[in-house]
Amino acid sequence: MTDRPGHRVAELLARYDSAVLRPPDAAGAPDPAEAALAVPLQRWCLDGAGPGCSPLLRPLSPPAIAQRLRIGALAGDPERAARIANRLSLVLDGSLRLADSGALGRITLKLQTKLHGALWWRPLREDDPWDCGWLQGSTAALQAFQPRRPTLIVAQSPSPAQWQILRERQAGYAHAVRLLIVGTEPPGLAASPWTV
Repeated sequence: MTDRPGHRVAELLARYDSAVLRPPDAAGAPDPAEAALAVPLQRWCLDGAGPGCSPLLRPLSPPAIAQRLRIGALAGDPERAARIANRLSLVLDGSLRLADSGALGRITLKLQTKLHGALWWRPLREDDPWDCGWLQGSTAALQAFQPRRPTLIVAQSPSPAQWQILRERQAGYAHAVRLLIVGTEPPGLAASPWTV
């Protein structure tokens, strides 16, 4: 990844990329068994996502990330897998925390997230909100995708072109990206497998 002067400022101004991601569905009544299955998936997302920061005296240098891209697949009942992936998204992106907060708590969390994004020397923490959503849009939109923070992309049977774009462009990502496939895993894709 090459230095991109001003990329920190661009990330502060960036919005959720709705050309590539559809936000997760609203939380329904939690199923304890499905919520428990989301826990190891959350650990899988976090492992290798950090430290995600640049040296204090070199704010424009590329953030250090142990593993920029990881690809996993949820096999088994497609509807159940989709619910688990959606639940994982709501945990990672802070939606469940926001739902449990009052108006002041929601504003505080959103401002805090922006502030932490500006602190280039601050390592990624486990409770930092991610961008999460279901893969949508064209391959051109995915080609232009630049994560503004660590990102979980949930995809239902993505095309080889889609996951190949992520593989080819990962070196240019300033944040970790996780692709979680729900449904049929494309041939030739070596993904971490889970069965639900």
